[in-house]
Amino acid sequence: MAELKALSRTPDEEIEKALLIRYRQHHDDSVFREIHDHFGPELHNFIRGHLLSAFDAESDTEEILQETFLDLYCYRDQLQPATQLRAALYSMAKNNVDDHLRKAQAQKRDHHKNEGSRDLDKGIPSPKTDPAARDRLILLRQLLQKLSPTEAEAVRLVDLEGHTIPSAAELLGLPESTVWSRVRSGRKHLKELGDE
Repeated sequence: MAELKALSRTPDEEIEKALLIRYRQHHDDSVFREIHDHFGPELHNFIRGHLLSAFDAESDTEEILQETFLDLYCYRDQLQPATQLRAALYSMAKNNVDDHLRKAQAQKRDHHKNEGSRDLDKGIPSPKTDPAARDRLILLRQLLQKLSPTEAEAVRLVDLEGHTIPSAAELLGLPESTVWSRVRSGRKHLKELGDE
């Protein structure tokens, strides 16, 4: 934290570059916390501004903010020296906001179609409060990177975000049978990767 304070009088670009260099070199929790503390407030406002129509915008904002920093952690090995840290974080946040809104819309459609809504939080440990659940989520996101893009997207929508097969098919513009096939083969490959 002292290093970040020492940089507080330098332009934001210099702080961003210094944090990126240290994070790429050390990957330690203290640098990750500095990145979180430095960019967290502005990302919080950015996400909150995109969730004006959400039922519980504050709760959703915190969840998406945590997902964004979880993405940064999962993809840290892919960060390059030329990466613009702020731009990367905003891109991750926007993707998570879009996913959240798509999921909310799909669940609303499912409810209106009387297909039944799934209570995704009931009985499922939260990554925010359960370290084991957080570790499983990190591992799952890392393994998803090793699947084909089509399988990874289908598995992410159904198993990670809780879409039904019909709503995932609608989002992807594909037949339900195709989505189910991709989810099934993706799960099989994930199991094989997990057994390695």
